[in-house]
Amino acid sequence: MKPRFLSAVACLLVLVGSMFVARASFFEPLFKITSVKGDVQIIRPDSTESEEVLEGHVYPYGSRLIVPNRKSRSKSKAVEPEVGFSLSRDHRFRLSGVADLKVGNDPNGDSKKKEFTLEAGKLRTFISVSTVKTGGAEDDAVEAGVQALSVVTPLATCTRLTERNQISVSRKDNKHTVVVVTESGTMEIEGPQFKITSMRRNAAVEIFGDADYTSILNIAADFTVELEKGIDAAEEVLFRPRCVGKIWRTYAEIGGKQAVSVMIAFPDGAIKSYAYMQGEKVAEDPTFASKDQPPTEDFAHDSTVNGEDVISTEISGETVLDPVDTPVEAPAAGGDVLDGFNFDDW
Repeated sequence: MKPRFLSAVACLLVLVGSMFVARASFFEPLFKITSVKGDVQIIRPDSTESEEVLEGHVYPYGSRLIVPNRKSRSKSKAVEPEVGFSLSRDHRFRLSGVADLKVGNDPNGDSKKKEFTLEAGKLRTFISVSTVKTGGAEDDAVEAGVQALSVVTPLATCTRLTERNQISVSRKDNKHTVVVVTESGTMEIEGPQFKITSMRRNAAVEIFGDADYTSILNIAADFTVELEKGIDAAEEVLFRPRCVGKIWRTYAEIGGKQAVSVMIAFPDGAIKSYAYMQGEKVAEDPTFASKDQPPTEDFAHDSTVNGEDVISTEISGETVLDPVDTPVEAPAAGGDVLDGFNFDDW
């Protein structure tokens, strides 16, 4: 009897140990396709050939999901291509639009983290990880869960994602537009010379530009943006709806240092601007424009996301094009921010 008892105890310890490892990793060894609409393709990491995505199948990390245009010109008959997939029971996603997404491992080799690279399309997230910290020993596990996934776009990286969010990427010529909506979730967004630290529920931001220029437009709700100021500490600026921040980057002909110019246009028409050279102190212009003197540069640009229509919003006499999916004003809690997408119907 004693050997059998010891054997049972050993099996129990192995089972408990495996459960702990599974929890510690956050993610399944392979990601699973939960639903498919239309002709969605996948390119495995060890291949250059695409193949049809199959519902219920699992695929290795490092694979690219490709969602094409719908084939039919008739909207009544067309099937909007879309794919749903999961990394665990707590990490579920939907990808739609003309999309290109790499579901990758952490580039630094951390097995507890995953990194998405969203080149185009619309990614919807439902991430049900705990965010409650008690000050006890569990806080490290909570923090690790919040930091487990990041989404890299051409203009910025989204981190600390929780619950329901939407990230859209589109391109025209050599410029990209990234639109982020936090329906019931939270996240941080970091890009060159800026970091959005306080995206909360029902907030929305549009980021537009390229390697030399970034425009940050608040579409809905308040959030804080940290803007770099040379060797000085970054400045926290409260962005209210329709506030716009612009960042220009050039390189000096002598010395090759990067020169950065920043302008913030507030909803009341006031403007704040400053500039600095890499590794040097900032030169700030303390003057503010009056309401009767809006920025001379046109804020307008084409921010169509995946071919969808846009709506026009006025900012200090200039026109900004906002995606129709995102509200101009923050909707009420629980409002339908993400095009009627039902996260519970998965």
